[in-house]
Amino acid sequence: MVAGNKNVKESGSVEKRERQQRTRACRLNRTDPLTARTVTVSDYHINILYSNEDGGYIADIPDLEACSAFGTTAELALAAVEVAKDIWLKSARDAGQPIPVPRYRPAIYQTVK
Repeated sequence: MVAGNKNVKESGSVEKRERQQRTRACRLNRTDPLTARTVTVSDYHINILYSNEDGGYIADIPDLEACSAFGTTAELALAAVEVAKDIWLKSARDAGQPIPVPRYRPAIYQTVK
């Protein structure tokens, strides 16, 4: 964020608010097929990184093995990984595999005790 650039600052706060709303909207109750327990899932952390080698953005979900997607913009990579996540979760359910509980949180979100 550029200091003094009001549009960037406002856009950042709008994006943060939208992200928080999406996170709240994504809270789901899922049944783990192996334990038949209902697991409340707030949502999975998504990493988005630019790849010089690929000339675009890579989005991945650390809690879901091999769940990643590519986009020419960060927004397209995010949209693509959301689709990949839905397919990953449906495939796991159809195969009778457990649905991982979101656990991964980058160090910046962890608190020091």
